[in-house]
Amino acid sequence: MIAGFCEEEEFEGALEVLREMKRRGCKPEVVSYNILLMGMCRAGQWRNARDLFEDMPRRGCRPDVVTYRSLFDGMCAAGEVLAGGNQLDEVSGGTAGRGEIELGKLMDFLRHS
Repeated sequence: MIAGFCEEEEFEGALEVLREMKRRGCKPEVVSYNILLMGMCRAGQWRNARDLFEDMPRRGCRPDVVTYRSLFDGMCAAGEVLAGGNQLDEVSGGTAGRGEIELGKLMDFLRHS
């Protein structure tokens, strides 16, 4: 259901599915959050995706590598390469080795601009 809402860019509906799951005692897994986060990023709503990402631990869900990568890619796709690099640096405690990744994304962005 979450994927269907995301395909239609009905993100409030997807968030309601997550809330309903929780109300019924079913803890949403990281995959559910990743689907929603990726949908938001594809729609150019990386700020909303970042808010969801930051809220995941409070919702009892630990982000995984797919979560981080999706958010980073979404931010870079929106031209927010430095913000994406800063986000990656923040979550890694400064140990992500983002230089190579960020440089590659920056080069891709410049080539397609």
